[in-house]
Amino acid sequence: MSEPYVPKPGERRLVIDPVLCTHDHPCIPAQVCPVSALTPHPDGPTTVDHRSCILCRSCIKTCPTGAISIQTE
Repeated sequence: MSEPYVPKPGERRLVIDPVLCTHDHPCIPAQVCPVSALTPHPDGPTTVDHRSCILCRSCIKTCPTGAISIQTE
C-alpha cells in the first residue's frame, strides 16, 4: 500500500464537497476524467487520486451538482 497523499505548501488540488456530491446518480466527472483520477462510491462522495490528477478541469465542467473545485493548500 502506498503512503497517503500529503499536499505540498501552495499546491493546487481538487477537492470534492461531500455535501454537494450527492452520489445518487452516475458520476459524470469520473466518466470524463482522462486519467481515471476520480472514483465514485455508492455510499459516499467521489474520491480523488491526487497523484494521478492533472488538473485538467474536465470534472469541474461536468459535475452536475458543482461539488468539485480547485483548492490551494
